[in-house]
Amino acid sequence: MKKITTLFALLSISISSAATVISSGPISLADTRLQITADPYTARVYVIGVEMDYQALGCANNGAVIPLGADYPQGEMLYNTLLSAKKAGQNVRLEAKSCWDAYSVPVIFSIHTY
Repeated sequence: MKKITTLFALLSISISSAATVISSGPISLADTRLQITADPYTARVYVIGVEMDYQALGCANNGAVIPLGADYPQGEMLYNTLLSAKKAGQNVRLEAKSCWDAYSVPVIFSIHTY
């Protein structure tokens, strides 16, 4: 029984450490700039002016990015959601759980609209 308890404890530690998620908190997009860079290797959307706890993810740089292209097929959907929220004047909360290896910035994987 002690071995099973130890195994579950180790599993829960490894799962919780791998599941770090950072958030921008609710923010207004009114004064936030969106920069779209469409070069073929690193097509991306930067959300400029958003502060996130990038160090908690081990990223070297602050900011938030949505990669675009075949390697990140959900990127276009996330960008469209962000653009729609900006046009509608909605507040958003951006969440990231990994760093983009190209520029070591948080990668947005979730957008909440308010």
